[in-house]
Amino acid sequence: MATPAMPQMLPERKNDPVDQTANGGKITLALSLVLILAGAPILLSSSDGSSSSPAADAPVADKRILQPSQKCPPGMIYGLRPKVEEGPSSRRRRLQELEMGCVESTRIEPEDDTCVNALPYGVMHDARPSEVLSYQEYQVKMAGGPAASRRGYDGKIPDVATLPPGSSFANWNCRQREDMCEDRGVNGVNKIKGSAWTADGKDVEFFGYRPGRWARHEQYWKLNQGRKTTELTGVDVVAHTGFFPPNFGHILHDNLPAVAWLRSIVPDRTIFLLPDTKTFRSLVHFIDPEFPKRVYWYQPNEIITVKDGTLTVSNQRQMYGYMGNTLWKYLRHWIAENHPKRYLEERTIVYYARGIIPGGGGARERARRLGDGAPPPKASANTKHGRLLDPRHEEDVVATIRAAMERHGREEKLVFFTGSNKRGDILPFEVQLDVFRRASTIIGPHGSGLANIAWTDPFPTCEERVKMLEFIPGSDSAQVQQLYNGYYWNMRGMPLEWHQLTYAANSTQDTTYIRLPDLERALDDMWAENI
Repeated sequence: MATPAMPQMLPERKNDPVDQTANGGKITLALSLVLILAGAPILLSSSDGSSSSPAADAPVADKRILQPSQKCPPGMIYGLRPKVEEGPSSRRRRLQELEMGCVESTRIEPEDDTCVNALPYGVMHDARPSEVLSYQEYQVKMAGGPAASRRGYDGKIPDVATLPPGSSFANWNCRQREDMCEDRGVNGVNKIKGSAWTADGKDVEFFGYRPGRWARHEQYWKLNQGRKTTELTGVDVVAHTGFFPPNFGHILHDNLPAVAWLRSIVPDRTIFLLPDTKTFRSLVHFIDPEFPKRVYWYQPNEIITVKDGTLTVSNQRQMYGYMGNTLWKYLRHWIAENHPKRYLEERTIVYYARGIIPGGGGARERARRLGDGAPPPKASANTKHGRLLDPRHEEDVVATIRAAMERHGREEKLVFFTGSNKRGDILPFEVQLDVFRRASTIIGPHGSGLANIAWTDPFPTCEERVKMLEFIPGSDSAQVQQLYNGYYWNMRGMPLEWHQLTYAANSTQDTTYIRLPDLERALDDMWAENI
């Protein structure tokens, strides 16, 4: 059913680029219509709401700072790049420091002609130039500093060790048995220690590598007392120690890229040892229904001995942010093998809501949520760590997005994704993939729900890439979560056009706000070609 265009009151854009309040004034829309697309609600209009936050700090003077008027050619952004100078006694150029300038933000992956990210930072939309510079410097440092640019900011392929027949593997968990552990904090979840050792007791070693996730088995072997031991015969085996194996997001970005890479380097008959969690099993089965036939799902503190086959392990780090595109391309190809469908038409704009659906419910429910003393919003099924946008403020955020869609002639439907259906049940992976594979733009706060970007088009050209706008903590909102913590660091190997903006200073760990003028500018920048 066609709906008439409704008048909208947008947040007033200030002349001073540093004035970024979260208060966009009242945004009034008279129509609220919710449809369902593949189990996900689609909001066609918003409702009343207002919010406020303190004005942003004044920028710090710095000659390298990005100037708002700076323009770069297509395919480039204005940001930190290596500064090179001639050496004093050599014609060879040597890296000195970083400088601001136009720098290529993408490159073409030669293996599949995919447009991938070439920089350790995305596009930060913040009217404070000092914040943009701080963000870029932080991301470059995390990626290895200026020298890392020589290899394109992507980490090298991890080393691999193959142990002879009779070798054993275990992944340790010291919870409730701390007295048996050298490191009592090892828990098999976010502090990982595995061991791989030969029949004569020699532990795996990687030359030049400090084995953060590998330990000598004698330090933890007592944990196996009274626990399961398994002997595998007639097969070669490759073992993976998983960071946060029960968590959907961490499985996608801190485990499966490595599993996909290992799958590409071992023979098809090789058996995989993977951590046994419900979500890990479900995700692997969804990506490749045949692959679980090659998997032995191990328990914490279980010792597995490979009697007459080899045992292969690798020295990948706990989290793969520093890897960039190195391992992600293997996961992209693996997903595409069984889920190749591409949507070049019938695209959508996806808004990830960590709480209730903005504008959802009738007038009475809306008044209850937005009125004085209203209880906190009901989180989506997978939300465990707060960071919910204030519900009244989120109405303003949605109205700003809708107004930008109209301003730029965006004809896509606006899909609201929480990871759950109307009953609160977690959506099947098939539905989640369909929602994100259809997306032309994805917008929302950092959280595991955004890890579904793994399902977006795996092989786009630079013109076809999905646009991503993520809300993350900034220098004045680091109380929300770790400074600049966002998925660009972990998942920049996904070929998205990545944009970010920071939470406002009045945000907390539980309730967050963004600066609406920053949001409006970000949407204008992302969709500028549609003007």
